[in-house]
Amino acid sequence: MCSTERRRAATCLLVALLAVTAARGQQVVDVAEATTITPAGPTYGMPDPSDPTRFQVIFLGGVEVEHGARHLHGDTLVISMRHDPSGEPPQPVGPKGETVVPDDRLLEMFLDGHVTVTEGDERVAEATTYHLDNTTGVATIVQGELHAPRAAGLPPLAARFDTLRRLQDGTLRMENFRYTNCSYGHPHWHVQTPWAELRETPEGRVLETGGNVIRVGEVPVFWLPGVSTNLDKDDGLLLRRVSAGRSSRFGNQQLLE
Repeated sequence: MCSTERRRAATCLLVALLAVTAARGQQVVDVAEATTITPAGPTYGMPDPSDPTRFQVIFLGGVEVEHGARHLHGDTLVISMRHDPSGEPPQPVGPKGETVVPDDRLLEMFLDGHVTVTEGDERVAEATTYHLDNTTGVATIVQGELHAPRAAGLPPLAARFDTLRRLQDGTLRMENFRYTNCSYGHPHWHVQTPWAELRETPEGRVLETGGNVIRVGEVPVFWLPGVSTNLDKDDGLLLRRVSAGRSSRFGNQQLLE
């Protein structure tokens, strides 16, 4: 084989290797940018009757979802996708019946019933519903309990909320936010604030709240202004203990620590 032929063969081999590498790289990207759904029950698909550009798929009987770094569980899942002219829902492709939905086709996701959302060290448990608008990246969770890690050696911050919105940058915005470290099933006391925001900063995760009302049972007993605390450096709690007592000298007392 002459030197010219050897150069041509080497060039062809190099082009083939680059093509394989590019294909493998594209394959990895496609998997990373897809949502994997593993249902425990039946699946149904149909065109959206109100919008012909959309296709709906319903997963029943319990479902597990992986969307990037976010892992979700719930009773029922409905997804809205860009319409495929074939009119068929995505087919299971995994050994356990997983369905993979490309991210560029996923428009919205509705998860309902006993919803759990885990992302990194943060976890939302026993939420009512979860909605993702995949066009904006904003996720909305209704009536759940947030467990957020705190500084080393401290238990997670546990708080209930009416509505939680996770923005595209990871910021959490919560309405009717309330927390306590009382260990009883029906806590004796809790702190309630109309809003709270948890966001990442170069110094750590900062929790900021509106005005705070301390309640014993459901009775408001004290008010404190809004606060800002670093969960990665501080203990993340506005109060550590609330107790009531009575003194023969001062009468009824409320101790806030």
